[in-house]
Amino acid sequence: MVPVLLTSSQIFELLEKLNVLGDKSFQIRSTLLFEQRYPSKQYQVWVDLWPEFTSILIKQRLSEELIPIYYVFTLEEEKLKMLLENTDIMEWEHAIFRVYPIEFHEIIKEASRKFGFELMRSPFEFRLYIFNTDNLKKRCRTVPEDVTVGSLKPEIADVVSESWASSVYNGKEVPLIRYLIANYPTTCLYNMKGAPVAYELQQEYGGLGMLYVKPAYRKRGLGKLVTNFLLQKCADHGYPPYALIADDNEESGKLHTSIGFQKKDLLFIWSNIHPKTNEK
Repeated sequence: MVPVLLTSSQIFELLEKLNVLGDKSFQIRSTLLFEQRYPSKQYQVWVDLWPEFTSILIKQRLSEELIPIYYVFTLEEEKLKMLLENTDIMEWEHAIFRVYPIEFHEIIKEASRKFGFELMRSPFEFRLYIFNTDNLKKRCRTVPEDVTVGSLKPEIADVVSESWASSVYNGKEVPLIRYLIANYPTTCLYNMKGAPVAYELQQEYGGLGMLYVKPAYRKRGLGKLVTNFLLQKCADHGYPPYALIADDNEESGKLHTSIGFQKKDLLFIWSNIHPKTNEK
């Protein structure tokens, strides 16, 4: 099998082909579509065959400072395994696998071990929630008098990082968040002193995330307010918004369903790579 690196026009064809698969392909379609909206520094879409593909491997490098991020999708496990074992595509020594369906984990794990690495998965499983932008038409966004609406600023990336627990990025959380803020849509509520009190970002794969409200400002509906403003930005750009929420985070799940997100029966995880430890 000789992998095929898709051109820009072929990526649009791929989106059309994936669309017929419904929710099963929603996340990988959204990743592709988001990249068309906000191109990153380096972006490659590989398939096992074209046009009759079965497997997709996306390689994304947001900046020289950040290591490559990979996304995978397959209808045939052996074909995905062959893509993962192609050293012309994979940089196993510097890799993060973002938001992939949980059923693909063992394939990636097996491939990583073949090259001397351990796949270290996140401790959480994430449920897919999809929002229909038609529900935004009659939405009320009353802003309290003690806050103002704006966007996040790159210089407060460290503040955002402190409220976001992640073991995936090996100390690169702040550079990643700074990149997200500088390049993608965000929403932030500021108090009268100009300090951020509630915010949400759009991730590099297109999903809404990192929703946070400072404890002193909770129970006032500010989480819903922030999300509604960010949803509007998605709608304005013709982008289908969604969120990946930790499956045990019932509070966040209830908040998103109350806004109008639909919970789907699809679980995702993400992982990074570590050198394999010697086994005794």
